[in-house]
Amino acid sequence: MAKKINVEQAEGLVLAHNITRTTPKHEDQLSLARGHIIRSVDIIALSGLGQKHIYVIDNDDDVNEDEAAYRLATAFVGSEVTLSKVDEGCINLLATSHGVLNINIPFLQEINSFDKVVLFTRHNGTACYPNMLLAGTKITPLFIPAADLQQIETLWAC
Repeated sequence: MAKKINVEQAEGLVLAHNITRTTPKHEDQLSLARGHIIRSVDIIALSGLGQKHIYVIDNDDDVNEDEAAYRLATAFVGSEVTLSKVDEGCINLLATSHGVLNINIPFLQEINSFDKVVLFTRHNGTACYPNMLLAGTKITPLFIPAADLQQIETLWAC
């Protein structure tokens, strides 16, 4: 949920929307992206853009999309798999050696039954080679309730 606050009170909070600025050539440029954690230098920049109020995310018990994606990917990863960098709630799982991909289909279906998480994979039985994209996970909202994330992590541990 987003709430409107004074820019001067925003340090450490999460921006709920993109903020753009217009260049002298009348081109819009992204200044701060949704999900950005506001720093003191951002407050100065926002004031310079004429922003008096902004909307921030108001989720005390929720987990950021990047942290949630990383936590789930580390839970799913096997010994022959490495992880990409997390970007906007998405992380990829890559093969580290040659082999055959073995997917737990019922688990995959159960994970994808959660409305805030997507786990995608190559087909079961696919021949793999080093650095091949095997799977990925995406957290669809900017934040996921901690309880939902823990439920998924518990499901994997079973």
